[in-house]
Amino acid sequence: MRFRILGPLQIMVGGRELDLGRSREQRVLAALLLGANRVVSLERLVDAVWDDRPPETAGKLVRNCVSTLRQRLAEPDRPDAIGTTPAGYVLRIAAGELDAEVFGQLVDQGRRSGAAGDLTAAVAALREALALWRGPALAGMSGRMVDAAAAALDEQRLTALEECLSYELSLGRDQELVAELSGLVAEHPLRERLRGQLMRALYRAGRRADALEVYRRGRQSLVDELGLEPGAELRELERAILADETDAEPAAPAAPPRVVPAQLPPDVVHFTGRAGYLTVLDALTSGTVTIVGAPGVGKTTLAVHWAHRVRSRYPDGQLYVNLRGYGGGDPLRAIDALAQFLAALGVPDTEVPVEVEAAAARYRSVLADRRVLVLLDNAASAEQVRPLLPGGSGCLVLITARDRLAGLVARDGARLLTLDVLSPAEAYDLLVEALGEKRATGDPAATAELTRLCARLPLALRIAAAHLTERRHRPLRAYVSGLAEGNRIAALAVEGDADTAVRSAFDLSYAALPDEARRTFRCLGLVPGPDVTAPAVAALTGAPSATAAGRVLDRLAAAHLVQEHADGRYTFHDLLRAYAADRAAEQDTPAQRDAATGRLLDWYRDSVDAAAGLLFPEILRLPCAERVGTGAPFTDSAGALAWLDAERANIVAAVTHGPARFGWTVSDLLRGYFHQRMCTVDWLTVATAGLTAAQRDGNVQAQAAAELSLGDLHWRLSRYPEAIVHYRQSAELAAKAGWVHGAGAVHGNLGNVYQQGGALDQAVEEYQKALANAERLNWGVGIGANLENLGAAYWEAGRLAESVEYASRAIAMCRKTGFRFAEGVALTG
Repeated sequence: MRFRILGPLQIMVGGRELDLGRSREQRVLAALLLGANRVVSLERLVDAVWDDRPPETAGKLVRNCVSTLRQRLAEPDRPDAIGTTPAGYVLRIAAGELDAEVFGQLVDQGRRSGAAGDLTAAVAALREALALWRGPALAGMSGRMVDAAAAALDEQRLTALEECLSYELSLGRDQELVAELSGLVAEHPLRERLRGQLMRALYRAGRRADALEVYRRGRQSLVDELGLEPGAELRELERAILADETDAEPAAPAAPPRVVPAQLPPDVVHFTGRAGYLTVLDALTSGTVTIVGAPGVGKTTLAVHWAHRVRSRYPDGQLYVNLRGYGGGDPLRAIDALAQFLAALGVPDTEVPVEVEAAAARYRSVLADRRVLVLLDNAASAEQVRPLLPGGSGCLVLITARDRLAGLVARDGARLLTLDVLSPAEAYDLLVEALGEKRATGDPAATAELTRLCARLPLALRIAAAHLTERRHRPLRAYVSGLAEGNRIAALAVEGDADTAVRSAFDLSYAALPDEARRTFRCLGLVPGPDVTAPAVAALTGAPSATAAGRVLDRLAAAHLVQEHADGRYTFHDLLRAYAADRAAEQDTPAQRDAATGRLLDWYRDSVDAAAGLLFPEILRLPCAERVGTGAPFTDSAGALAWLDAERANIVAAVTHGPARFGWTVSDLLRGYFHQRMCTVDWLTVATAGLTAAQRDGNVQAQAAAELSLGDLHWRLSRYPEAIVHYRQSAELAAKAGWVHGAGAVHGNLGNVYQQGGALDQAVEEYQKALANAERLNWGVGIGANLENLGAAYWEAGRLAESVEYASRAIAMCRKTGFRFAEGVALTG
């Protein structure tokens, strides 16, 4: 049996085409084929048939369609091609039966051959893949789901075709490709890569004038239909052909090296028990499994231990993220997790989409042919997790959560594994491993009572064991008595009473700490970000030095109250974070808590300000509050950039959760950093938070700066219309605030947008406004930058005398002010 969706929907059996029935059955079949070998929910099938207008009997009608299709697809060796699960339906197909799957495999084969330098084999595989197409994907069908899937498949075909043609041009097949490329350009007139390939083929076939005419017609189409000039690559190709340069040769596309992430946290020491759960997990190779259970029951420990145990099954890597579903603060957004994963998988920051849907699609595409283990720890909801599920069948997703995430089970076919507390024997064995056999077995009754008081929860048992290990001469019986007496409720604890057991263990370990360690622990509950360093803690607590703060952190780590998850970086379990925050609320006054948070935020602000001044002195910034002298010391640019990279997640959290003035100040300070690093998701988050904070504070100048940052982001993403909207808004706000420096920066950046969009007259107009502003302020850096911009714009417009004049003035000014970057650009221009 052969299933075909690369063209009109078809099923071929023994050389004959199977009757697919009515359009309703065909839409259900198409949806099942698009999710072949994966569970497709009834809700999704209803959407495929009726979009947003299903009848009341839609569910029953879809079930009837499935029953009809089952009968049509039945074969002696496959009596039940469509299986039923509690989450929906799954169409089971064998390898090689679906043309879209075969197409993808052949394209991958061609790309691998091309990357290895075997262009002939690459062309053969790609041509074989393209020959599977019989017309537009799912031709003759309609509907929101079908239209979206068909558009994605058609785009894959065109991309593969462009790659194939590039390889063939590299093999010198110019003359024979002219006719095919001419037809393709006529069919897709706005596709610049195809037009460039036709120009190259014509040029190398000795038809230079025809190649230039192809460019002229393409430029006219772009200007008429989109109001845009051709892209830089096509414009450069035209220039090379005009100059009759032989370097108008196409470069065969090279596949980037595949990155293999290895993000699993370290495996736990003294892992004990859980044999039955490990057996269940060992049977899994792909799909999604959710481990649920009470706080402290050991969900993460089991997941991480098993992931290490089977990592060899997933040679393409292991991804890990803490989704921060519980423990105070906001859960991690799906877009932030996707940005982390895409970066770990080798996707450049500049190519990471800022929208969840687009980022999820890119993530699924990257993982489509890989075997990767994805560990999503501490999930809050099905909605948070769903964008992080790969689309291919080779990956396994392991989720830990307190909630059952029923939506994943019902809609996405996730398997549920409910984790109970340790058995009495397992809890006993854990204490033997942690305390040593002699001490644990010396008083069996006390050891058994300890496991009961800790409700056989691994977290509580490990904290109790850490407490006892530090007090080697304290009798186990005395500790058990103290644990029961420390909280009257704990004395009545019953097995499985998780909250009481954990709180009692926390109380006793906390009470045993020195005063300074207790105060530090409470302050850690106020930290907005995911982790801290010793210098940050010194600022938070007012400790005399980072060394002193580091000693306290080591003391807390020895008590298992914090964990050093990376060199010099500390975090803690979400239960301990909540416990620390509770203790701070109980024992510290609001003024004391505000003072601690204020010291930490001052340290972040001063450190970011110092780093920005060292790294990006030419970037316009808002006036910053006078430093209080607590910032991180930087001796060179490399150290400043490394600090910003390491602290980015903490700074983003502080901007989004801190006071308004801190939010808009630090948001503006980070603009130069985001320009360099292009962390687009964090940039959008910080700039948006900065704008909200400035509006909340009523600060018009800060609002202008935030709009400027948003304009910069969209400009760097080549989203020129959106950039222009933000820049215009920034210009209005800057004028209202009397911020002349800001208005000049806006006009300069607007000039950049217009220049890159090919609107050179408008670019020159904006650059002249920006230059006038800079000259009025006697701002040397701004003068040099805008002189250089004008020189480049005039050169691109063919006005060479004016270009030389402005470039010469730019070089002189940049040398005077030390603006080496713009000087270099002007010299090369």
